[in-house]
Amino acid sequence: EREEFLREHNDNFDIKMDPTLKSRKLIVQVQKLSGLSTKSAAFVYYKFYNLRDNCTPTIAGQEPTFNYVSTHDVAQNEAVRKYMEKESLEFVVFDDSVPLRSEGRTAAAALDGMIGRARIKLSPLLLNESIDQVVSIQDLRGKRVGNLHVRIHWFDQSEQAQYAGDQNNLTKIWEENFTRNVVSA
Repeated sequence: EREEFLREHNDNFDIKMDPTLKSRKLIVQVQKLSGLSTKSAAFVYYKFYNLRDNCTPTIAGQEPTFNYVSTHDVAQNEAVRKYMEKESLEFVVFDDSVPLRSEGRTAAAALDGMIGRARIKLSPLLLNESIDQVVSIQDLRGKRVGNLHVRIHWFDQSEQAQYAGDQNNLTKIWEENFTRNVVSA
């Protein structure tokens, strides 16, 4: 019964439910935005596959630098392969300084303060290639309103030494994100 259930609901299956699945760590780095209004207090939201939601801290300015790093345990199965082959990872950029006009959890409320969206194709990851791109942010009318710099790559244990000597290693970036979140809370 369990196997049949898992086959039927494979698209919504989160690997945390079954620790026996083989997985790899995916690292997503939201580096910076550029070309925004000087009055912006921007943050970036994204969600990879069916895993947790991710939001950068809010940073004011025309070119906020986030250096936000998140890691995701990604199952190596057919459903994830199809997702990465066909889908793009969508990043939604919001301006936190815009007052909410709508109330509740409505579609209109979700659009309040939205600057625009940027999409990055995930298919290079299937070939173990890193993604390091500056992509256009487009508003709902398709007008370019800025740029987003993102890096996405697989983390393997063999790369541990590389991060240990890197000035922007994961520990340093995590500490900076943690400190920024504590200060802004």
